[in-house]
Amino acid sequence: VEEVFFRGGLDTYLHRGEVGTGWLSAIFVSALWGLWHLPGSALTGGHLLTTIVSLLVSQIIIGVPLSLLWRKSGNLTFPDTTHALLEAVRSVLAAAV
Repeated sequence: VEEVFFRGGLDTYLHRGEVGTGWLSAIFVSALWGLWHLPGSALTGGHLLTTIVSLLVSQIIIGVPLSLLWRKSGNLTFPDTTHALLEAVRSVLAAAV
């Protein structure tokens, strides 16, 4: 559902009027996507700014190529599968700690 909203809907809407590859809209959508994934525990911890910055950087690095791929292919399967895989890895790492 997240990929349908963020890439299928929001990214498509924002990119529609852009000229060129649309890096700015891809960065913006990826940053919003990153903030959506901000863990609730980060809001009460003492490292909020560090958590937000690292989350935004990592989500932009991952999200921009996924947005560009979505635009080129018109298919959400790859971004959705990549998102699910990253969530699974994150969950496993969180459980291991």
